[in-house]
Amino acid sequence: MSWPASGDPLTFGDTECISLRSGARVIWEAGFVMDVGGLVREMLVQIRPDMSMADPRSLEICRFGERFALPDGVDAALMHPEAGRMVVPLAEAEAAEVIATALRDTHLFGVVPSFDALRLELWLRAQLGSSYTWESAPWHYQPHDVEDLAAGVLIGQAATGLYPRAAAALRQLGMPYNTDVLFRYFDVPDNPESRHTALGDARAAYALWQKMHVTSGFSVDALNVSSSTVALILSLTSWGDTSADVLSRLASLLHEQVPDGQVIILEPGGSLREADADAMARAGWVRSTTPPRSDDQAQSATEHR
Repeated sequence: MSWPASGDPLTFGDTECISLRSGARVIWEAGFVMDVGGLVREMLVQIRPDMSMADPRSLEICRFGERFALPDGVDAALMHPEAGRMVVPLAEAEAAEVIATALRDTHLFGVVPSFDALRLELWLRAQLGSSYTWESAPWHYQPHDVEDLAAGVLIGQAATGLYPRAAAALRQLGMPYNTDVLFRYFDVPDNPESRHTALGDARAAYALWQKMHVTSGFSVDALNVSSSTVALILSLTSWGDTSADVLSRLASLLHEQVPDGQVIILEPGGSLREADADAMARAGWVRSTTPPRSDDQAQSATEHR
């Protein structure tokens, strides 16, 4: 089973602003990576901000003086995603309509996406006026922080004791989470030139999302166990509503990776309940009558041959 469901529109976004203060005219660049069922497209927009709200440090971090590319008399534009030059000049209200349409009904992801979502919503409301018909925003009201999601995967992997790199990374993670630690752990390429650029940061968030799903999958190389055994730690309640079909697909997935070995299903601190064992048996699993070896780190197990 994959999450989210296939076809759910996902948008990984970022804004560059002239100030940390919130307001309707502080955004000057917005970048988006949109994934709909695996079809990916990108969009980069620059907007002329209200420079009376600018602070020097924010301008320095996002390299505003170097990268702002709108000529005099142009208030907004679609930009070339690689060259950073203007492609289609727009009125600011037209740019707002383009972004609102692109983000309609999508799930918004990013690094601290609440920062970007608030400023985008204020700007859209100001530009669209009475045509702004959403109660909150065009996108789903619950944004998702990919750093929080990735940190959750890292913390979970460290807790299993099966991922040797996880414990060291967790010690460095800190609070708020250290982005560099997460990107290194999940092998997200780092390009200093793209940092603090709207599309560069949106791409990085999307890359972290993708790497997080690969790293959190069943990978023999990532686990600190022998290649003949894959240990899958389960909670005592996780099998409660699991169908035989799901269990069968899980068995197939594991055996694709370890075709010549045993697959040991471990539970922390207890044995399977009878109802769950029956469901597993219907899926072709057989309860082990032999205690697992000590290096399997469990007192009870179910094995599929």
